[in-house]
Amino acid sequence: MKKQRETNNLGINRSRQKEEIYKFIENKFGPQKRCSRTLLKNKFGLGHEGKNPLPIRNFALLINKCIFSSKGKIISCVKIPLQSACIECDKKYRRARIEASRSVFKDFSNEDIYLHYIKTYGSFKKCSVCKKNLKPKEFGISKSMETGLHNQCLKCSKEYSEAVGNRWIIYSPQGRNQVRLNEDNLIKDPSKDHIWSLSKGGSDNNENIVFMERGPNSSKSNSIPIEIKKPKDLKKTMISKRYWSILDEAIKDSWDIKKLDRALSKAVNDLIKRKSKMTDIELTKFFENEKRENNTKHNIQRAVKKFREYCKNSKSLDF
Repeated sequence: MKKQRETNNLGINRSRQKEEIYKFIENKFGPQKRCSRTLLKNKFGLGHEGKNPLPIRNFALLINKCIFSSKGKIISCVKIPLQSACIECDKKYRRARIEASRSVFKDFSNEDIYLHYIKTYGSFKKCSVCKKNLKPKEFGISKSMETGLHNQCLKCSKEYSEAVGNRWIIYSPQGRNQVRLNEDNLIKDPSKDHIWSLSKGGSDNNENIVFMERGPNSSKSNSIPIEIKKPKDLKKTMISKRYWSILDEAIKDSWDIKKLDRALSKAVNDLIKRKSKMTDIELTKFFENEKRENNTKHNIQRAVKKFREYCKNSKSLDF
């Protein structure tokens, strides 16, 4: 029986850091790299055309292979942190894979796709987020995917769009969440948790995210983590960059953790109030800039609409 392909090597371009990372790679490994796509090496018969090797900026970054300092600067990396194929070849391969999948499932009903998955891959599918082996019908249909199904189960997909998506709209955390649960985890019913709450300036960077059981995660709410006893215990990358000056002041003047907690909470609330006073055009530009800088996937029109609804129903804002 065919095994579904699994990979953690998807390329990520962080707009805020990518030039710094490319310069680091250039100094350490040289200015060029060879594209791995050679003719007929893949099932679509696609190969690299033109000059090879190419400048390193023609390859997508692999952020998960980089090691960063507490200030967010790259200090080391595991091998060369670039995709093996150049961006152009990777785009061609992805387009070919999508077109091939759509061709296969073009005339399939949803029930046909579920039956096709069971026949091809087996009676269960592993969710890419919670890592549970679930029945195929617990995944949404996607005719552009090779398997015909999304990689996230319906439950995780809904939680992400409703919880993480709405929190991005309200709190505007900086960073991009790319944490994945390890295969050998022992957590029952896991969910992602921000160590330092988004409502207190927490970032969406990997350093601020852990997996917890759903019950303890819910009961934790936005309390101060027990392991963070003073401001210097809080890594800079765990809070959004716009609040770093507050953390610097807290460390310099030896604030207690509760004073920092109050200062960050106030700064977040001030940001929400500033956003609430923006026109729809200004708010759209704000969200577009946040989306671009953090390389996230959010519907801007939905973000504006949901933020207006939040402001209308919120009792914590003094308009």
